[in-house]
Amino acid sequence: MRIIKLLIFLLIGSYCFAQQGSNYSIELSDFDNFSEKKNIAFYSDHIEKLDDEAACFYVSREFAVAELPSKQPFIALSCSYDYKYLEGSIEIAYRTRTKKKWGSWENIKLDVHTNSIYYTKYGEQVFISNETKAVQFKLSADASSKFELSKFNFRFFFPGDSKELESKKKLNKDNKSLNCSCPLPAMEYRLDWCPSGNCPSSSNPSSTTVSHLVVHHSAGSNSSPDWAATVRSIWDYHVNNRGWADIAYNYLIDPNGVIYEGRGNDVTGAHFSCMNTNTMGVCLLGDFTTATPSAAMITSLELLLGWKACDIDKDPRDTSYFSTGMADLINLCGHRDGNTLGPSCTVTECPGDQVYTILTTIRNDVYTYTQNCTLNPSYANTIISSMDASPTPIYPNTSTNLNLGFKNVGDAAINENLGISFRIDGVEVGTRSFSALAPNQSATESISYSFSNPGTFNYCVYIDGASNELNVANNSFCISLVVLASPDTSTAILSSPLPELVVYPNPASEYIYIKGLERLSYKVKIYNVLGQEVLASSSNLIYVESLARGTYSLQIEFESGLGPIQLQLVKE
Repeated sequence: MRIIKLLIFLLIGSYCFAQQGSNYSIELSDFDNFSEKKNIAFYSDHIEKLDDEAACFYVSREFAVAELPSKQPFIALSCSYDYKYLEGSIEIAYRTRTKKKWGSWENIKLDVHTNSIYYTKYGEQVFISNETKAVQFKLSADASSKFELSKFNFRFFFPGDSKELESKKKLNKDNKSLNCSCPLPAMEYRLDWCPSGNCPSSSNPSSTTVSHLVVHHSAGSNSSPDWAATVRSIWDYHVNNRGWADIAYNYLIDPNGVIYEGRGNDVTGAHFSCMNTNTMGVCLLGDFTTATPSAAMITSLELLLGWKACDIDKDPRDTSYFSTGMADLINLCGHRDGNTLGPSCTVTECPGDQVYTILTTIRNDVYTYTQNCTLNPSYANTIISSMDASPTPIYPNTSTNLNLGFKNVGDAAINENLGISFRIDGVEVGTRSFSALAPNQSATESISYSFSNPGTFNYCVYIDGASNELNVANNSFCISLVVLASPDTSTAILSSPLPELVVYPNPASEYIYIKGLERLSYKVKIYNVLGQEVLASSSNLIYVESLARGTYSLQIEFESGLGPIQLQLVKE
């Protein structure tokens, strides 16, 4: 299998800047060095399924990741395949190897921004560990798919660490005059997120008159050690993998609320399904299919869209004729709103359900901003403030209260019926509900439950999200509860100043519990037969599973005038 290196590493000084990457193309017809295959036939210029009624797969050999001199927060990986014929779909998976071992196979989603008339399919960009030493790919198709592939391409990109690039940072404070007084929000301009200047804008940008504002999500990771490096990686993916003139979006926003200049104001982008003229595209960094965007991200989005809606004098709630799409379109829309327009060349779920469902709220907030240049959105925010069980210790077949405390820490009231689910080890054991919770108001709920056996159990609570609640990350929480075996009172210390003092179980295997020390300050120490201290605790529940089998001395020392108590402990 021949490896053709299409782009050498570009080194500037002692750092690796944004254009540093490596393109590789695997000629699939050269199959001598394949790792593994099933139901695949190789020909001089392509590969195809050997059996049209059977599933198939092809696993590449491993490809080494080059060592680079500068620090990298991560490595960006992108890939594509060229085809002559494709019916159905081909799944792409990858796995990475560090110094220790190979990881599991991870699927790469198809990038739905691809125009379907082209004979190339692109996978979404993924971010792999900076400790990655090698990568391997797997292409697979089910029995119903048919294909002829001619080439598989992939690219490593090394964005460099933004902190190391900080010394080269050059601020760009250009702010064009606009048609209204609302200010352009603060942002990281191109020379901020790419201080080396190696992420240039298009040499021949096309200007446009914006009539519609389009919201996207990147569909990538929801976390990053370096969001500016993520933006540099997206630029590289769009320019050096997809072949576009510049990063696709006019602006991008990370979960911390930082806005990044992309193509900038009134420049035609490459984001809206072949209908880019007359649009401004804003991309939220992350995948919001199921994850909820942060309040900081939404606030920055509303400030940016409010600034532009004011500039073009458009009510974001209204619908107007979108000439590029040859149809009416709401002035502030999600990418998926373009699916049904005639010129659209893709079908997408962008910007994800969790953003799309709050677009009405965003439109209302943006409209308010255009009226007075102030943004005061109000949202509810339920958090779980406490969880415990009572009474303790917990024993089997006794009534135990599973307690919950929660609070609305948002600045808007909850005025709807919301359910609360109490679960033990994933099984719902009770429900409660509430219908009103004012800002800063706390509430409590409790159910009664009886454990049937001793052990450690996962106690979780799930609270429904309110319709005016953006961040539901704190609406669920879990803690561990230890249920002790029924007391074995065979080991009781009756001659001490505490006639009710009981230590059980003894012999012990996992833990011991000391009853009768309530409201006292004490220290429990365990010594081996050589007189060496092997365990110490100030708790009345002590885990001893780490101790070897044998006989130990257990001593209880008190801070008050009580003398120490000592007894023999047997570890099973």
